[in-house]
Amino acid sequence: MGPEAMGLTVVNFSWEDERACRNFLCGTCPHILFTNTKMDLGICPKSHTERLKTEYLAAVAANPNDPQVIAVQREHEQNIFPSSTSATAAFALHTVVSKRRPRRTPRRQT
Repeated sequence: MGPEAMGLTVVNFSWEDERACRNFLCGTCPHILFTNTKMDLGICPKSHTERLKTEYLAAVAANPNDPQVIAVQREHEQNIFPSSTSATAAFALHTVVSKRRPRRTPRRQT
């Protein structure tokens, strides 16, 4: 995801940079999670690079109490929970609306 996916830019920053997707580093980006669904969020504007994720996981393994690691995890939790609850609410609303609509049935030919 992001401009580096198309080869437009060179990625020379670390996982601590704001351009790195915190949700991707922690495992779940909603932009990827809801791809090809009715709730598609589009392309994530932040960077999804395996190198950054590998560096982040190495930093977590080396020192899970590092303030930077904790800050990234906290930001991920603050981002993912509201988006998941709003998506759940939107799915529930879609289900209610679709149940209210009368179903179209084909007419019998006699």
